[in-house]
Amino acid sequence: MSSSVILVLNVVVPPVIVDDGSSRDVTANEGQDVTLTCDARGRPQPSIRWVREDSAKISSGGKTADEWVGRELRLGPLQRSSAGAFLCIASNGVPPIVSKRVLLNVNCECCSVSKRVLLIVY
Repeated sequence: MSSSVILVLNVVVPPVIVDDGSSRDVTANEGQDVTLTCDARGRPQPSIRWVREDSAKISSGGKTADEWVGRELRLGPLQRSSAGAFLCIASNGVPPIVSKRVLLNVNCECCSVSKRVLLIVY
């Protein structure tokens, strides 16, 4: 009588954020929409969530939340209060959890309008 043993090898790989597929710092105008993207790899496939570095709530598509889950974070229409640092956090149960910081700068319409002075000489 022969017996056999089946071994299953499950390879796990910690998450890594792929810079080429992820947003860099962004500058946009007030009133525009912006999409921040975060690409992560690992095994199992990492889940991605977004938080603001200052712990303020994230406003996206008319909804407000402490964190946003998903590869893309759509923001807009942008306001001055939208500006700040956002953290893309990737985790898959295999340490370590990794993050990438994306800075969003918002050009304020009222701040970027230059005032002209008319000088009349008699």
